[in-house]
Amino acid sequence: MYHNGYFVTAEIRANGNVDLDIVVKELKTLQQKTRLESGCEIFSIQQSRENPRSFIMWEKFIDHDSLKKHFEYEHTKYYLSLNLTDIVRVFTTDII
Repeated sequence: MYHNGYFVTAEIRANGNVDLDIVVKELKTLQQKTRLESGCEIFSIQQSRENPRSFIMWEKFIDHDSLKKHFEYEHTKYYLSLNLTDIVRVFTTDII
């Protein structure tokens, strides 16, 4: 069980008329590459059954600096440059 770290849960949604197959493909690539980051311990993306254009991202980084570094990696910058999804909401949490 994880006792410390920087936990993030984000809800994202595919933009407008963007092809959902492309969104899923690019999210899978982002997930695969992010999991290789030294500061990443969990990076899991789930697709909603009720609304396939909605996704939940579960993330755990060893600390806030590792999350900040995540946004400096080329694979993250590339995904964000595609403008395929919007952030609906983000939660940063601690284990109780």
